Amino acid sequence: MLSFFRYLKGYAFVYLYGFSPERFLNLCNNHQIKIWKVEPYEQGYQFYIFASDLFQTKEFLKKTKTKVVIRKKLGLPFLLSRYRKRKIFVLCLLLCVITLFVTTRFIWSFELTGNRTLTKDIYMDFLKSEHISYGTPTHTIDTSYLEKKLRNQYDYITWASFQVNGTRLELSVKENSNAPTNSASDEFNTCDLCASVSGVITKMVTRTGTPLVGVGSVVSAGDVLISGLIPVYNDDETIKSIHETKADGDIIIESNLEYKDEQLYHLNHKLYTGRENKNLILGYKEHQLCIHFPQKFEKYDIISQNRFFSLETYQFIPVYFGYERIVEYTNTEEILNKDMALCRINDRFLDFCKTLNQKGIQIIKKDVKINYKIDRVEVLIQLTVRQSDGIMMPISNVTETGE
Repeated sequence: MLSFFRYLKGYAFVYLYGFSPERFLNLCNNHQIKIWKVEPYEQGYQFYIFASDLFQTKEFLKKTKTKVVIRKKLGLPFLLSRYRKRKIFVLCLLLCVITLFVTTRFIWSFELTGNRTLTKDIYMDFLKSEHISYGTPTHTIDTSYLEKKLRNQYDYITWASFQVNGTRLELSVKENSNAPTNSASDEFNTCDLCASVSGVITKMVTRTGTPLVGVGSVVSAGDVLISGLIPVYNDDETIKSIHETKADGDIIIESNLEYKDEQLYHLNHKLYTGRENKNLILGYKEHQLCIHFPQKFEKYDIISQNRFFSLETYQFIPVYFGYERIVEYTNTEEILNKDMALCRINDRFLDFCKTLNQKGIQIIKKDVKINYKIDRVEVLIQLTVRQSDGIMMPISNVTETGE
């Protein structure tokens, strides 16, 4: 703190030499002139002294027959004196500081963590409905109100926290781990179990509910497989009452799946030459200015790379700069024979099979048809697959039950 006040007042680092420098130091002490960090140097002393006190020591120098050499001038007064002829520079610097201070009073960035089921777009739509977007003043944001409103609007969210850090609005959420990813399967206390695909049931185990189909039944997508309605019968086998429950069970459906693909014999590829130009980009929010330079490429790709100006992690400003890379390329032709074309199709089909496997779909049979044409080869594959099925749907008004 002491060094800060010294900087504001201004001080100098001096070298004192002459007939009696010790007497000079005593006179300064007697007249309460502050000097510090006094060190012997050559034939005198070096020390720091305030600029205003240095002018009061002229009489001391005459009495002691000493001289003083100013080695350094330190502090704010000397800094302002150095730039007194650069008024435009100081004015621009002041405007930059004011602009920086004003822009950091608004929200320019959003950060979301913890979401699994609900996408970022859903949260952004919620903020827009609350009139919060880029450029919203930070002092107008009521985080407690937003947290309560968000939890009430989405039942999946068990905990939410809004926090304003600099120019960034941070949202951390915790969603119900049992929340389904399919919008059709809300948290039902009672529901039917329905088919999502058309096919033949090869295995069925009912845990709760009333089965409406059995092994070997042909079903269509949307058919009720296990009803959430459980009838209670009288002794004369008439229905006394119907109990509603949440249908549950293990169901395997065998269905047909069609895969189509084709591969051209003649392919055009881009061959980059290594030549490129760059255009400068300056932008503010959605507005952008591009400074173009002359380029003579006939065929080229444009690759944009922008970087936002940010003082630190949480002080984000919606001003960005960057450049556009104009990359030249030429077209090159690749010619495939029938075997090479089939190999390309087979690679893509293997990737398709891996995707099915990751979804728990098992391929048990496939029928491949290859059609060779003048410019391409076409492949049609009929797949027979088995998969676990059953999606929760609201209970339909089913009065008859049975297998």
